[in-house]
Amino acid sequence: MKLSEICELIVDCPHSTAPDEGEGYPLIRTPNVGKGRLLLDGVHRVSEAVYVERNKRATPGEKDLILAREAPVGNVALIQKGQNVCLGQRTVLIRPKAEIVLPEFLVYYLLSPPIQHVFKGSSNGTTVSHLNLAILRKTELDLPPLEAQKEICKHFVAIDDKIDLNRAMMEKLEELTQALYKQWFVDFNFPDEKGREYCKNGGEMRSEGGEVLPIGWKTVPLPDAVEWLCNSQPPKSTFIYEPREGYVRLIQNRDYDTDSHITYIPLTKNIKCADRFDILIDKYGDAGKARYGIAGAFNVALGKIQVKDPNYVEYVRSYFLSKKTYTYLHNTCMASTRASLSRDNLAPLSIVLPEAKV
Repeated sequence: MKLSEICELIVDCPHSTAPDEGEGYPLIRTPNVGKGRLLLDGVHRVSEAVYVERNKRATPGEKDLILAREAPVGNVALIQKGQNVCLGQRTVLIRPKAEIVLPEFLVYYLLSPPIQHVFKGSSNGTTVSHLNLAILRKTELDLPPLEAQKEICKHFVAIDDKIDLNRAMMEKLEELTQALYKQWFVDFNFPDEKGREYCKNGGEMRSEGGEVLPIGWKTVPLPDAVEWLCNSQPPKSTFIYEPREGYVRLIQNRDYDTDSHITYIPLTKNIKCADRFDILIDKYGDAGKARYGIAGAFNVALGKIQVKDPNYVEYVRSYFLSKKTYTYLHNTCMASTRASLSRDNLAPLSIVLPEAKV
C-alpha cells in the first residue's frame, strides 16, 4: 500500500523562512530531524504568533512524524510527548493511522535502507537533493500485522532511549569540561595554592595587555596560534555513497548531529582532511560553532582550525568551544553582508597561552 493510504495527513511545510527569535517554540529545520528523534540542541525558536501562523495547515503533535525533504534527504523523527514544535522549511508532517501502523514502527520503516534508497534515488535538484512530495505520498510499503510491529518497535525504542541517555551524559561531561576550562584559563581561579605551583615563581601574577596573567603565560593574536584551512566544494558528480578504496568521507556540518547521508569523494592531493581530534567550525548557518569527532575531508561549509603547537590542541579546542568565542564569531559573522565565517573573523581575537605543562 502507498504511504498516503496509511496516513491521516501528509502536510508540507510553509515555504517561507522564520528568523530565530532566541526563545519560544522550537522551529524544526532539516538539521533538527535526526534518525528517529528530533535534535533540539541549538534549535531555532519562534514566538507564539509565528508558531500559530506556521501551523495553520496542521499542528504537529505527539506521535506525528517529521521528515526532511533535503539536506539530508529522508531523515525522519518522531515527535515525543511535550514537544510543541512547528515546521521549518523543507520538512513534511506525517500523521499515521494508528489502527494500521504504529507511529514508532513507521519511523523505523521509513529509515530502513530500502526506503531510504527510494527516497535518495527519487530526489532531484542540481545543487541539493530534494524529495518531491508526490513521490513521498506514492511510496510503496509492505506492513506486518500490528502485533509484529509492536514486537519490533520494543527493541528499537529501547536502543533509541539508550542513545538519548548517552547523549545527555556526553552533554553533561562537556559542560563540566567547559566549566573547568573557564575556572582555570579564563578566571585564573586555580583550585588551591598547590595548583598555583604550575606557574613559574609560585604563581605570581603580572599584567599583560590589560589582563592579569600568571607568570610564564602570554597573550598572543589568535592567528599566531592557529591556521585556518578551507576546502572548495567537490563536484557532486564525484559523490558515491559507500566506502571505496581511494575515496574519503566528505564531512558536512550536519553530519555531527545526524551522521546520515554519508558521502565519499575521491582523495586527491588538493583535498584537505581532518581526523576526529581536529577542530572544525561552521562557516554558515550556525556560524562559529566548533565541532570535532568525525574523520574525513570537510566540505565548503566548514573550516578547519590547525593548531600550530600540538601541545595546545585540547586547550585550543576548549577555547573554540567556549560560549565567549562562539558568541563573538557568530555575531561578527551575522553582522556582515553575506553571513560567512572566514579567517578574517579570527584576526581581531587573541588567546591566552599558558605554559605547556599547565
